[in-house]
Amino acid sequence: MQNSKKPIEFANKSEKIASSSKAPFKIMVADDEEEIHSITSFVLNGFTYMGRELQFLNAYSGEDAKKLIVEHPDTALILLDVIMEDDDSGLQVAKYIRDEIKNKFVRIVLRTGQAGYFPEKEIIAKFDINDYKEKTELTATKLFTLTYSSIRSYVALVNESTAKEQLADINKNLAQMVSDKTAELKEQHNIMMQQSRRAAMAEMLGMIAHQWRQPLSTISAIAGNVSIALALDEFDQDSVADSMTKISDHAKKLSLTIDSFRSYFKPGAQKETVSVSTVISDTLSLLQHVTDKDKIDIIYDPENTISLKIYRNELLQVFLNIVKNAQEELGRLHIEKPKIIISESKEKNRHKIIICDNAGGVDDENLFKIFEPYFSTKSKNGSGLGLYMCKTIVEDYLNGKIVGYNRDGGACFEILLPLK
Repeated sequence: MQNSKKPIEFANKSEKIASSSKAPFKIMVADDEEEIHSITSFVLNGFTYMGRELQFLNAYSGEDAKKLIVEHPDTALILLDVIMEDDDSGLQVAKYIRDEIKNKFVRIVLRTGQAGYFPEKEIIAKFDINDYKEKTELTATKLFTLTYSSIRSYVALVNESTAKEQLADINKNLAQMVSDKTAELKEQHNIMMQQSRRAAMAEMLGMIAHQWRQPLSTISAIAGNVSIALALDEFDQDSVADSMTKISDHAKKLSLTIDSFRSYFKPGAQKETVSVSTVISDTLSLLQHVTDKDKIDIIYDPENTISLKIYRNELLQVFLNIVKNAQEELGRLHIEKPKIIISESKEKNRHKIIICDNAGGVDDENLFKIFEPYFSTKSKNGSGLGLYMCKTIVEDYLNGKIVGYNRDGGACFEILLPLK
């Protein structure tokens, strides 16, 4: 090997310190001449790339080279002599590496002292090698440059392969990841639905108690009057018949109340064609005792109503949550002339329902958060799930849209449902 006129570059002290904590790049020198091993390690002494030094593997025959590459598959570069124990030892090693053990990463540079014996064009075309050099042309500087470029190419190939493997793993697991995440979100959603349903059930039981109290008291009073008449022997057939009719009427009212609540709690597994005004009327009926108690004026004209094929109970729950919230806010603030206004209209291919109150509206800083889960303006008395479930039901179950805003001194909720 000829000496170079350009000085050899060595790593400085700081580079050596930095590289001490990183595994070195492995370079194999496969040559049957001891001198080639010594010169190569001398020239490349102090070489670093990406803060990593070199580790030399020495093979003195083709068979040695095959054993070493199997033991060290992470070898970055092989400086491979063509002629060793046989005239084509180096070529057989190259073929073994690429074809038999399928190592596509290690950079193979053939070195020969008899260039004419194996023409470069034929070798490059026939074997998967990366460079072909005469030993006489590999000066110190050129060997340094060759090593640098070969290791850089090796690193790029390894990084590309790693990225492809990671991408393949991601693609392979993506469907499962999506499925798992969807199941997790669905479970969380179901938990919140159950919480909302339990809260609604507690309120409904309270409503049943209130709605039943008056007719039960009336029935009790009528029964008492009949008992007294019998005790005083003042039995009057017409009077008793009238009393029995009244008892029967109140019993029917109780039965209708039970039917309304049972319908609400029955799971709505199937869509049904129902008039929106019917659902609104059921809502107002269920909440009548609280709206009457707070003397709330309900303004609703069903003239523009329409029939839709929907999940009836889900829409009923939406109306109940919104009207109940309005009623509670009106009662809490003791509004002088409380009212709830409900209107229906058609907007392009959607049916629009607007429910407004005159309770002063929602604070501006809270308006954009009202549909968030567990957000409530009712202090510790609110679960924060009512309006969140309204949004979930309208958007996920009814394929509609719901928005909230302030208008004319009150809060409004606008529900848009598709006509088809």
